[in-house]
Amino acid sequence: MPLDPLTHLLAGLLVALAVEPIRARAGTVGRASWLSAGAVAGVLPDLAHLPRAGDPLAVLASAGLWTHSLLVLPVLALALAALFAWIARRPRQWPVLLFVTGPALLVHLGADLVTASGIRPWYPVAESLYAVPLLFPLDLWITVVVAAAVIVAWRRPMLGRWVAIAAFAATTGYLVLLWQWRAEALDAGAAIASHYPSGDAHVHAFPQPFSPRNWQVLVAHGDAFDLAWLKVGTWPSVPVGAAADEPRDGAPDASTSVAAIPGGPSVVEPLSVRSALARLSAAYAEPAQARWIQVFRFGDEGGRAEFARTAWSRPEFAGFRRFSVYTVLSHVEYRVDVRQVCAWFYDARFAWPGVAPSYRFGSCQHMDDSTWSVQRAPGPLPLL
Repeated sequence: MPLDPLTHLLAGLLVALAVEPIRARAGTVGRASWLSAGAVAGVLPDLAHLPRAGDPLAVLASAGLWTHSLLVLPVLALALAALFAWIARRPRQWPVLLFVTGPALLVHLGADLVTASGIRPWYPVAESLYAVPLLFPLDLWITVVVAAAVIVAWRRPMLGRWVAIAAFAATTGYLVLLWQWRAEALDAGAAIASHYPSGDAHVHAFPQPFSPRNWQVLVAHGDAFDLAWLKVGTWPSVPVGAAADEPRDGAPDASTSVAAIPGGPSVVEPLSVRSALARLSAAYAEPAQARWIQVFRFGDEGGRAEFARTAWSRPEFAGFRRFSVYTVLSHVEYRVDVRQVCAWFYDARFAWPGVAPSYRFGSCQHMDDSTWSVQRAPGPLPLL
């Protein structure tokens, strides 16, 4: 999930206000066209994610890879500059508008780079994913800072450049703080990784909703993942191992019940948005009190794991394979009413404690004609 469109739009508008000429000269592009170019450039790369009716994988469409590529960015910047110069009836002024559209597009890519989704900057030459996961896609602090800066800069054009610089400086400081909290989360994961043979386990941390102190820690080893949801940035209230009934920092028990696994049968039951939010917000614990669970790429049962591997490898599922980095089998479902067998998968980066993931997709075999199709099962919190 990239950063939310509203923040992207406001950031593009702030870029335009930052580079806006203090005194407009006669014959140049008007202020409305100037600011509109920045706002549209700020949100344009995500327009490719607009869902297409009837396609469950539309949200994962490869079109978004093109608009988030540094190789395509100059073309987009040039096209937008020419468009808004034409709209402003100043077609020869398109080179000036490049000073708005280019930086606004770069800020968009930079913002998505620090989310868990990341970007593929060299697409289509290379599909390597780059991500420094610091921001959750819906980050109220970032949105408020950027929105406030836009309002001040809009009303006080003479101060616009300095207000924008201050806002971007504040955002940088916030990212530094998030980097420190991410390091704390990674340290908690390193304690789990130490229980596995050296080099076999890799630790990752991903930002979570409700608070910048909430983090998901993922320890990948083989076809298994150990997961915990932590609240960092505070001193632990209970020393590790202080009580026998407190969760321990040892390796997770591989026999963890299915009920604890995100997306498992216990969370397939419908939840109201209010209940889902309450369950989710209460699930984050200090590292000393964290409960670790273990999930598997293709499950831990022989027959179901074999079917899951077949379902995963189907050509119809290529869009999800491209999107997913840490794939987890949610469950295998036998649907008697429509004569289908579906293997449901999600990406562990977007797993929430006790709540079904929104990015959960099924590769389904139709028993009557042995054909395959892709389905999506949205969770109770579609924005997450």
